[in-house]
Amino acid sequence: MSAVPTPYTRQANFVSDAGNNPSGSASPVKLDAEFNAVQTAISTTQSRLAQIQRDDGGLLNGIVDRNALAPNMVFSGADIQLGSVTGYNLASKTVTADNIADGTIDPTKLTSGFALPASAIPNGSISDAQVSSLSTRKITGLDAALNGKQPAGSYAALVHQHSLSDITQSSASSGQVPTWNGTAWVPSTPPTAAVLSVANKTGTVILTANDISGLGTAATQNSTAFDASGAATTAQAYAVQRANHTGTQPASTITGLAPIATSGAYTDLTGKPTLATVATSGAYTDLTGKPTIPAAQVNSDWNAASGLAQILNKPTIPAAQVNSDWDASTGVSQILNKPTLATVATSGSYADLSNKPTLGTASPLDVAASGNASTLQVVKGNDTRLSDARTPTAHTHPLSDLTQSAATTGQVPTWNGTAWAPATPSAGGVTSVAGRTGAVTLSTGDISGLVVPSKICDVYQNSAQSFPGNTTTTVKFDTKLSDPNSLFNTTNWTFTVPATGLYIIYCAFQASGGTKGTSSCDVKLVGTTLGTVSFNNGSTYAAVDTSLRMTSLVAVSLTVSDPIIVQTYQTQTVNAYTGAPYMRLTVYRIA
Repeated sequence: MSAVPTPYTRQANFVSDAGNNPSGSASPVKLDAEFNAVQTAISTTQSRLAQIQRDDGGLLNGIVDRNALAPNMVFSGADIQLGSVTGYNLASKTVTADNIADGTIDPTKLTSGFALPASAIPNGSISDAQVSSLSTRKITGLDAALNGKQPAGSYAALVHQHSLSDITQSSASSGQVPTWNGTAWVPSTPPTAAVLSVANKTGTVILTANDISGLGTAATQNSTAFDASGAATTAQAYAVQRANHTGTQPASTITGLAPIATSGAYTDLTGKPTLATVATSGAYTDLTGKPTIPAAQVNSDWNAASGLAQILNKPTIPAAQVNSDWDASTGVSQILNKPTLATVATSGSYADLSNKPTLGTASPLDVAASGNASTLQVVKGNDTRLSDARTPTAHTHPLSDLTQSAATTGQVPTWNGTAWAPATPSAGGVTSVAGRTGAVTLSTGDISGLVVPSKICDVYQNSAQSFPGNTTTTVKFDTKLSDPNSLFNTTNWTFTVPATGLYIIYCAFQASGGTKGTSSCDVKLVGTTLGTVSFNNGSTYAAVDTSLRMTSLVAVSLTVSDPIIVQTYQTQTVNAYTGAPYMRLTVYRIA
């Protein structure tokens, strides 16, 4: 597998660089370094991802091996084939007494074709402790030898399963589930989620602007919508140009400067280092601590007994080797520490085992080849003299009959893909929204960091006004609908900006007396610092009949205390419609 992907590390602060650069642009060298770092991080990540994931999004075949699984991993029957657990071949492993620590070999890890080798039984015997709970399935061939040899008229315990429809419960009510109360399974109502719905939605909830009450249209706009005229961008671009800055400042007027700031002399530096002689001479002879150079070297000589050519600590080469012989008792072919094998290790006979388990009285009896068993034969399940059926008859159980030692209080039966197992029910992925539970309806106050436009001024024109042709005229808004902070002066028709920030301004203009197809006008927002911003985005509104009509919004960045007025320029003389719907100015503060 390739190396760990290279993490991305930020190379430069381009905002700071642009502020320090007179041209206002970032360094091309730093930009190249930044993009190279991004390219390296992406390329190494994609290379590593290609080694673990297929094109369809799944894990690459063979990427998960046995070492990647937890030690307590449980395998299903489909994982165990031909004497092996997938990725771990049991048939090729040695089974020793240590592998049977609790006296059992897990039958789910063995198949009918897996045989216990003689070499797995130390000293030729299996102790009682090692077979205390050894079932017939764990002894190769024993199942077949004992099949049908139970004593006549008796049956081993039958194991059977039930579906959910077989469970009865007279005290259960609709919607309840089996829950472990610490002693037994009982019916109970499952817990409900703390939040039932969000904005009348359930399941995987994705909120949109329409799901939040109280939002204005500005809340769904992007940043460019609030500066449609580009006034803020233009002002910022102007301010960062050095050519727009005038005047100089003598160094003598700046306090705190060190002498070297104006002299540039090395002698004015403080804290200068003390240099060694070699720093200015550059001579090898002025170096201290020079290494000792040894005498000239020569080739090594295997036969040399002294001098630089001598090879020290040469190994002693032993005599020629021979094959090991099991029967040899002396010499280099002798095998030392050979184990003493029990008779069964070479005979393979069950009779040679010691400490063999005691088999039941039915083990030496035969089974009838067909028909009913005779006096000295074991009765099979199809013996016509048996009256009980081997298959359990259909029946039901109450919850109290279910046992589960692993369940904890409050858990319920949950299907895990293979069987029913106790699990704690999920109460849902959301516990509360904005500190509330149940059916939650969100408002603007529940969203942290949300900026909602607030109306700070609303005025209109109530008196008649004529607007001469080909002349710039100030609109005389003389009546207030709302102005809680007295920001608008109805005498000089001026709005004073209360604080520097972003504003949305609405304007309505309607006048009569124009000529269809000929009259046009341009309505503008004018300020000392702001300059001129057109409500028409630089175009004019033409008369569609004998009236000029316009309603528009602009988003602008305004400076505190800047006086703002509305002016129009029209090609023909027109007269204003009076009243709030026709001549109106409304100001909203965003931030």
